[in-house]
Amino acid sequence: MKASKWVPVGRVSRTHGIDGAVLIVAYGETLGERRSDERLFVCLPSMRIPKALTIEDIRPHGRQWRVRFREVRELEAAQALVGLEVGVPEEELPALDDGEYYHYQLVGLRVETVSGRFLGTLKEILESPAHDIYVVEDERGREILLPAVVDVIRDVKLEENRVVVDPPAGLTDDL
Repeated sequence: MKASKWVPVGRVSRTHGIDGAVLIVAYGETLGERRSDERLFVCLPSMRIPKALTIEDIRPHGRQWRVRFREVRELEAAQALVGLEVGVPEEELPALDDGEYYHYQLVGLRVETVSGRFLGTLKEILESPAHDIYVVEDERGREILLPAVVDVIRDVKLEENRVVVDPPAGLTDDL
């Protein structure tokens, strides 16, 4: 049987209270779709295989999610999770509509202009209230921020490992 690919859906930012609850910053919307009795996985530094944790309670808390796990009942156990990513097996991700992608599918792709000029590699995706922002790092370590809007992100070609963009005038002049 083939091993599942583990996909990060958030990062534990801090503990919440003294009874083992944690706050998680979500990557996208997948975490908010999880329910009680479903599992999230965490990969502790000492482990090679992610450990399953059962969600006892999950609810929004500002811009994060407050999560209580059945297996985590004390503050000390919750503190051990701070800074770690939580994820799900790839096959448990909800299906997306055409033209929609998960962050993990995009990070690492080559970013090129519509004319074929290589700008760099998609390093990170930042979420903002208006739209996502793609952080592209060039070969010299410089970053440019591209708004993830239709006028800028022209095409995503997963099979070719690249994103085609039409950056706003002047944004890439110094590259």
